[in-house]
Formats: sequence, C-alpha cells, structure tokens
Amino acid sequence: MTSHDREFINRVVSKILKIDGGELNTYSGNYKFYEEQRELNERQQQARFERQQATLAKEIKFIERFEARASHVVQVQSRVKKLEKIDKIEPIKRRQSILFDFPPAPRSGDDVAALKNIHKAYGSRRIY
Repeated sequence: MTSHDREFINRVVSKILKIDGGELNTYSGNYKFYEEQRELNERQQQARFERQQATLAKEIKFIERFEARASHVVQVQSRVKKLEKIDKIEPIKRRQSILFDFPPAPRSGDDVAALKNIHKAYGSRRIY
C-alpha cells in the first residue's frame, strides 16, 4: 500500500516492509512504531560506528607507535591481524530531502475548451 496520509496508514497497517540499500527490513506495528524503531536503530548504529572508529583509532595509534620496536613486534602483529578481521560498521546513510517550490499558476481563463462543428454519428445516424 502506498499513501501519504500517515494517520490513515497508522489505522490500517500492522506491518511495514522497508527496502533500503538492497536490504529488506520488517517492522511489526503501525507507521508511528516504524518511525520510532527506525530512529532508534539509526541512533544505535551511529553509536556502534563511533565506538568502532574510536577502537580502530586506538589500535592504529598503538601499531604506529610500537611497530618499530622489537620488544613489541608480537603485540603489533596480533593487533594488525585483529584489525584485518574486524567487520567494519558502515556509517548511517542520510536521506536526502528535495524541496520543491512551484510558483502559482497563471489564470487560465474562463473557457476550458471551445468546440465547433463537432458531431458523433453511427453510420448515417447522427447522435449529436
């Protein structure tokens, strides 16, 4: 179902399917529930992304600081392998909004259409 009336959707639907970036997500509930869950999921993903970026920065800083020291070679190699195995969390994809501004249409006039010498006939029988 497609509608722009959110109140109508809230009253009618009980499940929302969202297709975004090639992924299908299911939300059980009305549109208001979907919006709340989507926002919550986005905040959680952003927090996970930021935590992972902080951890990666800390590990990279350690590697850069101690990679030249022979006493820390094993630790550096271990952390490099750890970084290679980490599943990278993607940042949130921000939706772009496009704003439209339509200027008011000029007055079209009094006559919508003017027809002359128009008729309709079936064979020789003229209807109008």
